[in-house]
Amino acid sequence: VVPVMRTSYDEYQRYQQFPTLSDFTTRFERDRWVATYGSNAEINTDLMGQTGRKSLKVYLGSDLYSGIILSSPFRDFGQYERLHFRILNTATHALDMTCRINDLAHNNEWNDRFSRPFDLQPGWNTLTFTVDEIRRAPRDREMKMSQVRVLMLFRPQPSPQETIYIDKVWLD
Repeated sequence: VVPVMRTSYDEYQRYQQFPTLSDFTTRFERDRWVATYGSNAEINTDLMGQTGRKSLKVYLGSDLYSGIILSSPFRDFGQYERLHFRILNTATHALDMTCRINDLAHNNEWNDRFSRPFDLQPGWNTLTFTVDEIRRAPRDREMKMSQVRVLMLFRPQPSPQETIYIDKVWLD
């Protein structure tokens, strides 16, 4: 009964905070994120003096595709124009990263999803992708913005371990 209640409570919180997908202020928000390929993640208070809230500290592993996934049903992205990420790169150099987004109809082919490389510069970064570019990313169809299921940030090649902080992910 406790896991069902916890999940229900988190779903209610997610519904209340939308169009913010994550700002790490709710109790079970960490559970929405899954670290991949040798990465780890934890809720952190190191940045509270700068952001006024908690963040997700992500220890990026050295493996191919190391990163973090927000994998769960979302509400409709289609009524918004942009998706934003506020991320701190603690390294002294840019990190080669990729943002992947797919919907329920995704067929696991690279050309059937949104997949954009970007350089995460040292210090604070605000990444912005338009909802239209996400929608039009699959080669042979439009992504169903009411059925987005996976949002992933990862490193497209094996790289030294690094640490990033995800402070906020939101639509506007």
